[in-house]
Amino acid sequence: AADGARVYLGWAGGEGGRPLVAMDTNGNAQWSNIRGGIAGANRLASDGRTVYAFNPFGQYSSVALYRVSSKDGSYTEWSSRKSTDFLLKDLWAAAGGEAAEKNIPHPAGLAAAGGRVFVSFSKLDTILVVNAGTGEVEKKLSVPRPMDMVSRDGKQVFALSNAHEIVEVNVGDGQSRTVANLALAEPEWGCGLAMDKAGRFYVGVREGAQQVRVYSPEGAPVRTIGAAGGRVPSGPWQADRLSNISGLAIDGKGQLWV
Repeated sequence: AADGARVYLGWAGGEGGRPLVAMDTNGNAQWSNIRGGIAGANRLASDGRTVYAFNPFGQYSSVALYRVSSKDGSYTEWSSRKSTDFLLKDLWAAAGGEAAEKNIPHPAGLAAAGGRVFVSFSKLDTILVVNAGTGEVEKKLSVPRPMDMVSRDGKQVFALSNAHEIVEVNVGDGQSRTVANLALAEPEWGCGLAMDKAGRFYVGVREGAQQVRVYSPEGAPVRTIGAAGGRVPSGPWQADRLSNISGLAIDGKGQLWV
């Protein structure tokens, strides 16, 4: 994730080490965080004031969406919850999931802007809209298999849908439209979504291509980033090759982080 001042990196898990790291736009570490002795930060979003991270481990803390200050990594609270944690079971229930579900699926994506936090659950075809200050759930948006998301103002949210389309949703009335059909070849699928100041979309492509594809605001293909086929598991380093893209972000300088 990124905002105007910083870039945030998250790892699926850390034991003792800190899986959430904030850097400036030159790649210099600013602060780091771990939510307990064993924790992760495998979904991230920032609105420039707060960083939202999903911790999938429950040994030393809760499996939850938690929040910290973007400035120094100190914990902040959802005011209505009196806690830094929004528990996964509560998010799942608010999104319409069955309370009796034994293995609750983790969020497929996060985004934050305009006083709102967006949490997607692919299995429920739902994006949950949460008030960024209070933690109160404002509404649910219906999108087929939503994954990664991006929003600039909190009034519209763009989501990767079914791993093959970019969908725009009007948060006010819930209406949606397809912005771009990614036209991927099997077995390729999209993972990671970012948007620059000009409104261009950046999508990571897994499997065959292992590239970043760029689309215009109208959804037309613009260019690709990275050599086709991706990085080989061994051998000399090749700077123009990518592998297993899991997240994208564009910082305040317009730099793309993969």
